[in-house]
Amino acid sequence: MAHISGLVAGKAIPSPFEHADLVTTTTHKSLRGSRAGLIFYRKGLRSVDKKGKEIMYDLEDKVNFAVFPSLQGGPHNHAIAGVAVALKQSPMFREYIAQVLKNAKAMAAALLSKGYTLVLEACLLHLFRMDLCALPQLLPDLVKNAYICLPGTFLIFVIRGTDNHLVLVDLRPKGIDGARAERVLELVSITANKNTCPGDKSALTPGGLRLGLGDGGSYCRSAAPGGGFCQAVPHAWLLRPLSRVTGLEQPGGRQLAGQKCAQ
Repeated sequence: MAHISGLVAGKAIPSPFEHADLVTTTTHKSLRGSRAGLIFYRKGLRSVDKKGKEIMYDLEDKVNFAVFPSLQGGPHNHAIAGVAVALKQSPMFREYIAQVLKNAKAMAAALLSKGYTLVLEACLLHLFRMDLCALPQLLPDLVKNAYICLPGTFLIFVIRGTDNHLVLVDLRPKGIDGARAERVLELVSITANKNTCPGDKSALTPGGLRLGLGDGGSYCRSAAPGGGFCQAVPHAWLLRPLSRVTGLEQPGGRQLAGQKCAQ
């Protein structure tokens, strides 16, 4: 749960702990801690066999040995302290995470209003087992604001929007790819990641661009206490360079005029 660990800690989305015996995460993404990783494992009673014998979880020794001495050298005390600080953040962290989600939804809404296509998640449906005519009744939330991405025996329905701090933009309808959009944004000091979308054939030039949202920081709070400024215009600094990319790209063209974009 590396990307969403902060949202889980802030109780903004459901937790995987009640479902999984092993949970891994980094601490430097939405948890906003120092660069490190964590492995959680379940202990105690696992089950009882037919003879009434208790079977205990045996994950502790396996996980500990796999980390040290198998994979990791000596731990650094300052790194451990950094993780401890991240895990003992103030109750304001929940407010921070709530604002992050609001900003992400505002970003998604702004991109949609400008004609961009967003991808939330893909659901694989088999033609022989699913009556497509019955989809609106069976899965109304899935079909709403969705489109068919891949034809054939399997159909992928892609939902538009976001449920977390990430927004995945499908740039293929605009005639560009995520790799070139990533580079243009980098030239104007905006960090984003190229990202594959359902149906992509190349991870080097995928059709998507992944954006990660924060709470806006002190600039946002000073501009409009309560976060109104963040939710209103988190997209303005992004849409302007993106529109330049779409404007420079020629139909069927394979190269982008990098110098013009930089100017």
